[in-house]
Amino acid sequence: KKQKSSRMLTDDLSITDKRVLMWMRGFTSSNIESVPLENISSVEGNKGTLTGDVVFNVTGNLVRFRDMPRNDGLQAAEIIRKLLDKL
Repeated sequence: KKQKSSRMLTDDLSITDKRVLMWMRGFTSSNIESVPLENISSVEGNKGTLTGDVVFNVTGNLVRFRDMPRNDGLQAAEIIRKLLDKL
């Protein structure tokens, strides 16, 4: 899902039937993380006042994708849970 378009640098979260891809960009560097669905033991979506986020438990480590549009964290978590149920 596309992040806030009002920011100059945006991050991207993509969900496939095999993995979750996160591309986080900064002013001087970027980071791409690929998390296979089978490595995700739980996922939680959060809706804040202005933004949302999604938090994954990946082999005991929490991975957070932040600053999503307000409802997108909840929607992403629901999509990922449905994919995990099919594994």
